Amino acid sequence: MTFVLLAFLRRHRWPLAAALVLLLLYALAGFLLAPWLLGRQAVELAREQLGRELQVGDIRINPFALSLRVRDIRLEDRDGSLLASLGELRLNFEAQSLLRRAWTFSEFSLSAPYLNLVRDRGGELNLLRLLPPAAPETPAAAPAELPRLIVQQLRISDGVIDVTDQVPATVFHTRVGPFSVALDALSTLPEATGREDIEVALESGTRLGLSGDFSLNPLRAAGKITLHGPFLGSASRYLRDQLHFTVAAGVTDFATRFAVTARPQGGVEAALDDLALTLSGVRLTAPGAPDFLGWSRLQLAGGSLRWPTVEARAQSLVIDGLRLRARREKNGDIDLLQVLAPRGDSAATGAPVAAADPAPVAVPAAAPAAPAPKLHIDTFAIRDLALELVDATPSTAATLSVTDFDLSLRDVSNAPGARFPLEAKVVLGGGGNLGLKGSVGVLPAVVLDAELQAAGIKLAQAQPYLSDLAHVEVRDGALAIDGHLVSGPTETLAFDGDLRITDLDSRDTLENQRLLAWQELGLDDLEWRLDANSARIARIRLLRPFARVFINRDQSTNIGALMVEAPPAGHDAAAQAATRKTVPDKPAPAFRARIGKVSVSKGDIDFTDLSLPLPFAARVQDLQGEFTTIDNRSSAASRIALEGRVDPHGLARVNGQLRVSAPTDMADIGVLFRNIEMAPLSPYTVKFAGRKIAGGKIDLDLRYRLDNRRMVGSNRIVIDELELGEKVPNPDAVDLPLGLAVALLKDANGRIDLDMPVEGSLDDPQFRIGGVLWKAFVNLVTRVVSAPFRLLGNLLGIDSTDLGRIDFTPGRADLLPPEKEKLARIAEALAKRPELGVEVPAAVDAAADGAALRMARVDQQISQALADSAAPASGRRLEQRTRRVVEEMYSSRFPDRRLADVQALYTTALPGDPQGKPRLDELAYVDALRADLAGVESVGDADLVALGNARAAAISAELVDVLQVPASRLRLAGRKDVRLRDDLRVPAEMGVTGIGD
Repeated sequence: MTFVLLAFLRRHRWPLAAALVLLLLYALAGFLLAPWLLGRQAVELAREQLGRELQVGDIRINPFALSLRVRDIRLEDRDGSLLASLGELRLNFEAQSLLRRAWTFSEFSLSAPYLNLVRDRGGELNLLRLLPPAAPETPAAAPAELPRLIVQQLRISDGVIDVTDQVPATVFHTRVGPFSVALDALSTLPEATGREDIEVALESGTRLGLSGDFSLNPLRAAGKITLHGPFLGSASRYLRDQLHFTVAAGVTDFATRFAVTARPQGGVEAALDDLALTLSGVRLTAPGAPDFLGWSRLQLAGGSLRWPTVEARAQSLVIDGLRLRARREKNGDIDLLQVLAPRGDSAATGAPVAAADPAPVAVPAAAPAAPAPKLHIDTFAIRDLALELVDATPSTAATLSVTDFDLSLRDVSNAPGARFPLEAKVVLGGGGNLGLKGSVGVLPAVVLDAELQAAGIKLAQAQPYLSDLAHVEVRDGALAIDGHLVSGPTETLAFDGDLRITDLDSRDTLENQRLLAWQELGLDDLEWRLDANSARIARIRLLRPFARVFINRDQSTNIGALMVEAPPAGHDAAAQAATRKTVPDKPAPAFRARIGKVSVSKGDIDFTDLSLPLPFAARVQDLQGEFTTIDNRSSAASRIALEGRVDPHGLARVNGQLRVSAPTDMADIGVLFRNIEMAPLSPYTVKFAGRKIAGGKIDLDLRYRLDNRRMVGSNRIVIDELELGEKVPNPDAVDLPLGLAVALLKDANGRIDLDMPVEGSLDDPQFRIGGVLWKAFVNLVTRVVSAPFRLLGNLLGIDSTDLGRIDFTPGRADLLPPEKEKLARIAEALAKRPELGVEVPAAVDAAADGAALRMARVDQQISQALADSAAPASGRRLEQRTRRVVEEMYSSRFPDRRLADVQALYTTALPGDPQGKPRLDELAYVDALRADLAGVESVGDADLVALGNARAAAISAELVDVLQVPASRLRLAGRKDVRLRDDLRVPAEMGVTGIGD
C-alpha cells in the first residue's frame, strides 16, 4: 500500500504541488486578505453610500469552514452619536448549497445588536436618511421571485433598541430590549416551514413573546403571542401630551393564537383565536382628580378576530371592581369628560403648523367598499361597580353614589335588528336599589324594552336640588317603581306601571314646622309618554296624608312663601347657560294629564286662615274623600268631596266642582266647618288683635264661585258663646275694641252671625279676597263701635240715635227728666248685656258753661246783697231794690262809667204812646248791667272741671243709686270738651265698653 501511494505521488507530484500552492493561497486569502478587504470595503461603503462612519472590530473568516465572524461593529451618525452597533455577527455557509441550488447557511447570529431609532420634529425617522433618494417612478413590474435561501438557524440575542420620538411636545424615550429572536429552518423554498421564537423586554418589566411556525413562500405564519406587564403605563406616557390623565398602575396580560396568510389575489388573511386579555389593578389619575377611574380586573376571554371580513367575537367581557369618580362644576362641566377628552391644541403634538395654502389634493379612485364590521360577545358583564358623583351646581354640593352596580348583557351584537338580553342591578349609596330586566339593541337605532323595579330609594338624596327650589327639608320618604320601560325610534321614552312614595316627612325650614307627609302616595296604572308630553293615571291613592296650610291676612300662603326666589338676571350666568335646555326644532306639545280618580283616606290637615274676618284655625283629622276624573284638556268639571273630623266634636267638609283646564272660568267650591272650638285660636287673635279667646264655638260656611274670571263669594261666620280672654300686649296688633264689638254683635241668644259677601274680577289688580274681607270686618267693627247705642236701642225695640246723649243746661249739672228716662233705658239694656259697660264723660262747653257760670256767680252776689239788706220777697219794691243793688255793684266795679250813659241806651219812646215821651226800659237796663258785671267775673278752668265732674257724678249717681247698675260697669272718662247744641243744651256723649277692653 505504501508503495502504491509513493508511486502515485511521484507520478502526480506537479499537479499536487500546484494544488497545495493553490490551497495555501486560498487559505492565506481567506484567513488574511478577505477580512482586511471586507472591513475596508464596509467602511468605505458606509462613508460613500451612507455618509456615516463605520467602525469594524475583529473580522475572522474561515475559508475551509465557510464561516464569518465580525465583532464590535459601530455606525455613528453625522453628529458623532451612536446610530447602531453589533457585538458579534456569525455566519456559517454550507457547501451543500451547490447541491440544493439554494444559498444555505447553517448559522446566522447577531449578538448584542443595538439600534438608536429617532423620529425628529418633522416626523422623519433617522434611519430613512440612510437610504438613497427615491428613484423616479416606473411602471410597476411583476414581482420578482424570492432568492433561494436557507438559514438553518437564525439567532439574535441581547438586542436593544433605543426609541426616541421628538414629535410630541414632551420628547418620548423608551428602550426596547433586551430582545432575542430564534428562527429555525428559515427558507424561501416553496412550502418550506420554519419555527420562530421571539422574546422582547419592554420598559417597566413588560415582556412580549411570539412563537410558532412560519413560511416565506407562500407567506404565512401561525403561532401564539403573549404580553405581560404594565404596558398601559408606557402607552400613557407616550400619549401624555394628547391625554389629560396618566395610568398610575395596571398590569396587562394578553395571549392569543394567530394565523396570517398571504392571499394570491393580494392582501392578507389574518385570524386571532383563543384571544385572552386581562387588565388588572388599573388606576387612572389626573391633576385635581386622583384615581378618578380604575378597576380591579377587566377580562376578555375566548376572543377571535378575522381579517379582512372584520369579524370579532368573544365568549365574555367582564369588568370587575370598576371605580369611577366624577365632579360636575358650577358651570355644568363634568371633569370626567374633560379628563377623558383628548387635547386639541397643536402644542400637544409638537407638530409645526403650516402657514402656506394647502396644495390641491388628488382624489383617489374609489376603493371597493369595505365589509361592515361584525361584533358578537356572548356575555358582557360589569360587576361590583362603585360610582361617586359630586354635583356642585346646587348651592350645597350634592354627592350621588352607587355602591354596587351589576350589569349583564348576553349575545351582544351589532347586527341590525339584534336584541340582546339585559339585566342590571343598582344599589344607591344614599339608600335604595333598582333593577332592570329586558332587552336592548343598538342598530339601526337604540331600543330598550325592559321591566323596571325600584325600592327604597331615599328621597333625601335629592335635598341639595330641592333646597335651591324651596325652603323645604325632606327628612324621610322612599320611592318605589314597578313598571315597563320602552325606548325606540317610534317612542323616545315611555313608562307603564305603578309608582309609590312611602313614609314621606318634610318640614318647612322657614318656620321649622312639619309641612307635608303621608304614609303612602300611590300612582296606579301610570302611562307616561315623553314625545306626547302626556301622563294618564288610573288612580291616585293618598293614605294618611298630613299637610300644614297657612293663609295669611293678605291671602298669601305658607306654600307660596316656600319658593326660593330665582337669582337676578346675569347672576351665575355660566351655571344658567350650562343648565339651559336646547331649544327644539319644533315646540313640544302642551302637557296632557288625565287622572281617573284621587282618593284620600285618614288624612290630617293643620289649617289656618288669617284672611277671614276672624282668624280661623282647625286641625282636621280622619279626612276622607275623593276627586273625580281630572283632565286638563277637558271642559268637564271635576267634582270634589272631602269630609273630616275636628276635635273634639267638629266637622269639616269640602265639596264642589271646578274645571281643571280653566279653573278661573268655572269653579264652585264650598268649605264648611261646624262646631269648632275657638280657644285654640288665641295665638292668632293675640297676633292680630292683642286678645286671647277664652271660649266659644265657630261655624264657617265659605263658598266661592268663579265664572269667566269673576268671583262671587259668600263668607258666613256664626259664633256661639264667644268669650274673650285677657289682653296681651302686641305692637303689631290692630287696635280694635273686640270686647265691645263682640258684646254688641251678639244677639239675644249670645250668637254672632256675620255674612260678608265678596265680589270682584280676578283681572283687577286691587282685588284681593283677604284684603276685601279684612277691610269689611274692620269697617263693621268700626261702625258698631262708633254707634253702639243704636244696637243697644235695637235690643229694646227703640230706634233712637241719641240714646247715649245726656243733655245739660249750660252752667248746671242737674239731670232733666227726659235725660233720666234715657238713663233708665240704658240701664235696662245693660241688664241684657252683662259684658258691656258705659263710659261717662265730664262734658263741658268752655264758652257756654263759662258764661253761664259767670252769670250765675253775679246773680248769687245780687241775691246775697238783697238778703243782707232784708229786701222784700216780691213786688215792685223788690224790683226797685234789685235795681239799686245792681247799680251799686256796677258803679263799684266800673267807677269811670256813668249810669246815665247806660240808661240813655235803653231810654226810648214806647211804640203806640200818643205822647211819644221817652221812657227807660228798666228790665233791659238791669240785664245789661248784669251782663257787664258777668263779663268781668272770674271763672277758671278748675271751675269748668268741677262742673264737668258734677255732671258725670250726676249721671253715675242716677245709674248706680237709682237704677241699680253696678258701679264696676261704669268708667269715668274724664273731661270732654263739647259744643253747645242748637237747642242750647250741653251734650254729654256716653260711650259703651267691653268689660275686658
